[in-house]
Amino acid sequence: MSPFVFGSGAPWAESVALPTDSRGFLRRECPTCHRLFKVRGTKLEGHLVFKRLSARVAHANPHEADWPEGVRHCPYCGVTAPDDRWFTAEQRAFLDKRAETFGREIRYEQLAQIERTLAVNPRPTFVAVRPERSCARLSAEPDDMRAVPLFCCREEIKVLESWLGAVRCFLCGTEHELGAALLRERLARVLT
Repeated sequence: MSPFVFGSGAPWAESVALPTDSRGFLRRECPTCHRLFKVRGTKLEGHLVFKRLSARVAHANPHEADWPEGVRHCPYCGVTAPDDRWFTAEQRAFLDKRAETFGREIRYEQLAQIERTLAVNPRPTFVAVRPERSCARLSAEPDDMRAVPLFCCREEIKVLESWLGAVRCFLCGTEHELGAALLRERLARVLT
């Protein structure tokens, strides 16, 4: 057994990331209107994943997960909400399941330490049972939705193909009207 795997008493590392499509966009969901859209994945996403996981695992250093809270805007309805409220239902369920598994693994390691040091305490009153590893996975991110340029922040966002209204910037909230040519192209696809 490798010394750096779960349950060996040694430190181990695991990567938890949200899937992106082939262009680096990841799915988001408005906490109010529940419409789906995609934003380009950044380092901020890693911090948000870490923040959600650490909020659900008991630990002695919560200050390490403290991250300044930013506000984002729904591209459809314009509602504003903190950064960590834009996970999809599937992403929230996945991250909560991983946090639950991490909590069990941490408890196991704490209890197994007694067994590893039996010379100090030869009569333990319990036996640590190794928890099963979670097999929860997020499905691959499909290459769907239509990319719309956001000139205000020099960024792009992907919105639903069926969306005909204005699109707001996820970062700053500036409203962008879809161009007339884009509307004609979409109507031509719908009518044919």
